Amino acid sequence: MTSDNFNWKQYLTLSRYPEDIPAKPGIYQWVHYPAIEYITDPDEILKSLSKYHKSQIISKDHLESARFVIDVRTAKSTDQTFGLSAQKWESVKRMLSEASSRSEFCDIFKMACFLRPFYIGKANDLRIRLCDHFERRNSSLLSDLDGLQVPREAIWIGTKAVDESLELRDVPVLEEIMQRICNPPLVKRFG
Repeated sequence: MTSDNFNWKQYLTLSRYPEDIPAKPGIYQWVHYPAIEYITDPDEILKSLSKYHKSQIISKDHLESARFVIDVRTAKSTDQTFGLSAQKWESVKRMLSEASSRSEFCDIFKMACFLRPFYIGKANDLRIRLCDHFERRNSSLLSDLDGLQVPREAIWIGTKAVDESLELRDVPVLEEIMQRICNPPLVKRFG
Protein backbone atom coordinates (compact mmCIF):
# COMPACT_ATOMS: atom_id res chain seq x y z
CA MET A 1 0.00 0.00 0.00
CA THR A 2 1.29 3.48 -0.82
CA SER A 3 -0.04 6.59 0.83
CA ASP A 4 1.28 10.16 0.97
CA ASN A 5 4.48 9.04 -0.77
CA PHE A 6 5.18 6.51 2.00
CA ASN A 7 5.38 2.85 1.12
CA TRP A 8 3.32 1.05 3.80
CA LYS A 9 3.70 -2.59 4.81
CA GLN A 10 2.76 -4.59 7.85
CA TYR A 11 5.44 -5.06 10.49
CA LEU A 12 5.14 -8.85 10.13
CA THR A 13 5.93 -8.65 6.41
CA LEU A 14 8.86 -6.24 6.73
CA SER A 15 10.43 -8.11 9.63
CA ARG A 16 10.34 -11.35 7.59
CA TYR A 17 11.42 -9.77 4.30
CA PRO A 18 13.77 -6.88 5.13
CA GLU A 19 15.05 -6.93 1.56
CA ASP A 20 11.78 -5.10 0.71
CA ILE A 21 13.05 -2.09 2.66
CA PRO A 22 15.10 0.39 0.62
CA ALA A 23 18.79 0.49 1.57
CA LYS A 24 18.73 4.27 1.23
CA PRO A 25 18.53 7.31 3.50
CA GLY A 26 15.02 8.25 4.49
CA ILE A 27 12.23 8.75 6.97
CA TYR A 28 10.00 6.05 8.43
CA GLN A 29 6.89 6.01 10.58
CA TRP A 30 4.99 3.38 12.55
CA VAL A 31 1.21 3.30 13.00
CA HIS A 32 -1.25 1.12 14.88
CA TYR A 33 -3.96 -0.15 12.54
CA PRO A 34 -5.87 -3.43 12.97
CA ALA A 35 -6.79 -3.92 9.26
CA ILE A 36 -10.51 -4.24 9.96
CA GLU A 37 -11.46 -4.04 6.28
CA TYR A 38 -10.50 -7.71 5.91
CA ILE A 39 -12.93 -8.83 8.64
CA THR A 40 -16.40 -9.69 7.32
CA ASP A 41 -18.20 -10.44 10.60
CA PRO A 42 -19.46 -7.16 12.17
CA ASP A 43 -19.13 -8.63 15.70
CA GLU A 44 -15.47 -9.44 15.04
CA ILE A 45 -14.90 -5.87 13.81
CA LEU A 46 -16.46 -4.55 17.03
CA LYS A 47 -14.14 -6.79 19.06
CA SER A 48 -11.16 -5.56 17.05
CA LEU A 49 -12.17 -1.91 17.61
CA SER A 50 -12.54 -2.53 21.33
CA LYS A 51 -9.13 -4.22 21.50
CA TYR A 52 -7.61 -1.30 19.55
CA HIS A 53 -9.14 1.16 22.00
CA LYS A 54 -7.77 -0.74 25.02
CA SER A 55 -4.22 -0.76 23.62
CA GLN A 56 -4.17 2.91 22.61
CA ILE A 57 -0.68 4.32 22.49
CA ILE A 58 -0.55 7.42 24.65
CA SER A 59 2.09 10.05 25.37
CA LYS A 60 3.87 10.07 28.71
CA ASP A 61 6.20 12.74 30.04
CA HIS A 62 8.10 12.88 33.29
CA LEU A 63 9.07 16.29 34.66
CA GLU A 64 11.40 16.63 37.64
CA SER A 65 12.69 19.58 39.60
CA ALA A 66 14.29 19.92 43.01
CA ARG A 67 10.90 20.02 44.70
CA PHE A 68 8.43 18.25 42.42
CA VAL A 69 8.02 15.17 40.26
CA ILE A 70 5.19 15.36 37.75
CA ASP A 71 4.04 12.57 35.48
CA VAL A 72 1.89 13.75 32.57
CA ARG A 73 0.12 11.51 30.09
CA THR A 74 -2.42 11.91 27.35
CA ALA A 75 -5.87 11.24 28.73
CA LYS A 76 -7.39 8.06 27.41
CA SER A 77 -11.03 8.27 26.50
CA THR A 78 -13.49 6.53 28.82
CA ASP A 79 -13.93 2.79 29.10
CA GLN A 80 -16.57 3.03 26.37
CA THR A 81 -14.77 2.42 23.06
CA PHE A 82 -13.49 5.73 21.69
CA GLY A 83 -15.48 7.51 24.42
CA LEU A 84 -18.65 7.18 22.35
CA SER A 85 -22.06 7.30 24.02
CA ALA A 86 -24.21 4.16 23.92
CA GLN A 87 -26.37 5.79 21.23
CA LYS A 88 -23.35 6.54 19.03
CA TRP A 89 -21.97 3.02 19.59
CA GLU A 90 -25.31 1.71 18.28
CA SER A 91 -24.72 3.81 15.15
CA VAL A 92 -21.33 2.14 14.74
CA LYS A 93 -22.98 -1.29 15.04
CA ARG A 94 -25.57 -0.30 12.43
CA MET A 95 -22.91 0.96 10.01
CA LEU A 96 -20.95 -2.27 10.39
CA SER A 97 -24.00 -4.45 9.76
CA GLU A 98 -24.43 -3.18 6.18
CA ALA A 99 -21.72 -3.96 3.60
CA SER A 100 -21.66 -0.54 1.91
CA SER A 101 -21.56 1.50 5.11
CA ARG A 102 -19.09 -1.00 6.64
CA SER A 103 -16.69 -0.27 3.78
CA GLU A 104 -17.02 3.48 4.30
CA PHE A 105 -16.55 3.14 8.09
CA CYS A 106 -13.42 1.01 7.54
CA ASP A 107 -11.97 3.55 5.09
CA ILE A 108 -12.45 6.44 7.51
CA PHE A 109 -11.13 4.46 10.49
CA LYS A 110 -8.04 3.51 8.47
CA MET A 111 -7.48 7.11 7.43
CA ALA A 112 -7.67 8.22 11.08
CA CYS A 113 -5.16 5.56 12.18
CA PHE A 114 -2.66 6.47 9.46
CA LEU A 115 -2.92 10.17 10.33
CA ARG A 116 -1.44 9.48 13.76
CA PRO A 117 1.93 7.71 13.72
CA PHE A 118 3.14 6.59 17.14
CA TYR A 119 6.78 6.71 16.05
CA ILE A 120 8.73 8.65 13.41
CA GLY A 121 12.41 8.09 12.71
CA LYS A 122 15.18 8.78 10.23
CA ALA A 123 17.93 6.62 8.85
CA ASN A 124 21.04 6.86 6.71
CA ASP A 125 20.00 3.36 5.59
CA LEU A 126 16.33 2.49 6.14
CA ARG A 127 16.92 -1.27 5.92
CA ILE A 128 19.68 -1.29 8.55
CA ARG A 129 17.81 1.00 10.94
CA LEU A 130 14.51 -0.86 10.74
CA CYS A 131 16.32 -4.18 11.21
CA ASP A 132 17.85 -2.65 14.35
CA HIS A 133 14.32 -2.03 15.60
CA PHE A 134 13.18 -5.53 14.62
CA GLU A 135 16.14 -7.13 16.43
CA ARG A 136 15.90 -4.72 19.40
CA ARG A 137 19.37 -3.29 18.80
CA ASN A 138 19.67 0.30 20.01
CA SER A 139 15.88 0.52 20.24
CA SER A 140 13.27 0.04 22.96
CA LEU A 141 10.37 0.50 20.55
CA LEU A 142 9.23 -3.15 20.43
CA SER A 143 9.58 -3.44 24.22
CA ASP A 144 7.41 -0.34 24.59
CA LEU A 145 4.81 -1.90 22.28
CA ASP A 146 4.94 -5.17 24.23
CA GLY A 147 4.19 -3.23 27.41
CA LEU A 148 1.21 -1.61 25.70
CA GLN A 149 0.02 -4.99 24.37
CA VAL A 150 -0.10 -3.81 20.78
CA PRO A 151 -0.33 -6.90 18.56
CA ARG A 152 2.38 -7.15 15.89
CA GLU A 153 -0.19 -7.80 13.14
CA ALA A 154 -1.71 -4.36 13.86
CA ILE A 155 1.57 -2.49 13.28
CA TRP A 156 2.25 -0.87 9.92
CA ILE A 157 5.48 0.81 8.87
CA GLY A 158 5.75 3.45 6.17
CA THR A 159 9.09 4.21 4.54
CA LYS A 160 10.11 7.07 2.31
CA ALA A 161 13.55 7.14 0.77
CA VAL A 162 14.59 10.76 0.37
CA ASP A 163 15.51 12.20 -2.98
CA GLU A 164 19.21 12.06 -3.86
CA SER A 165 19.20 15.85 -4.25
CA LEU A 166 19.03 16.17 -0.44
CA GLU A 167 22.15 15.99 1.67
CA LEU A 168 22.31 13.40 4.46
CA ARG A 169 22.45 16.20 7.04
CA ASP A 170 19.01 17.36 5.85
CA VAL A 171 17.26 14.10 6.76
CA PRO A 172 17.21 14.80 10.54
CA VAL A 173 15.61 18.17 9.85
CA LEU A 174 12.81 16.50 7.87
CA GLU A 175 12.36 13.94 10.66
CA GLU A 176 12.12 16.65 13.31
CA ILE A 177 9.56 18.65 11.32
CA MET A 178 7.37 15.56 11.00
CA GLN A 179 7.79 14.76 14.71
CA ARG A 180 6.89 18.29 15.80
CA ILE A 181 3.78 18.33 13.59
CA CYS A 182 2.57 14.80 14.47
CA ASN A 183 3.89 14.58 18.06
CA PRO A 184 4.17 10.76 18.00
CA PRO A 185 3.77 9.39 21.54
CA LEU A 186 6.69 6.91 21.53
CA VAL A 187 9.33 9.37 20.30
CA LYS A 188 11.50 10.10 23.34
CA ARG A 189 13.00 13.33 21.96
CA PHE A 190 12.61 15.32 18.76
CA GLY A 191 15.32 15.09 16.13
